Amino acid sequence: MDNIEIVIGGMRSGLCVIDIQTVTEQMEGVFTSIIDLDGKKGIFEIDSSKVTVEQIIDEISKLGYVVSIV
Repeated sequence: MDNIEIVIGGMRSGLCVIDIQTVTEQMEGVFTSIIDLDGKKGIFEIDSSKVTVEQIIDEISKLGYVVSIV
């Protein structure tokens, strides 16, 4: 398992956190997602043989957030 950290711009409330956690934790290979609203970032525990950082970024971007790798 790997831990990855990404910057997530555009979050405004706890609902944003819930949306991102829901979408990412439904992805195969994502075990946990910790979304820090104040820090504007997400930390994910993943199985990199099943999911890539790019796939996670793509799914969060589809929700309307600006995402980049730390």
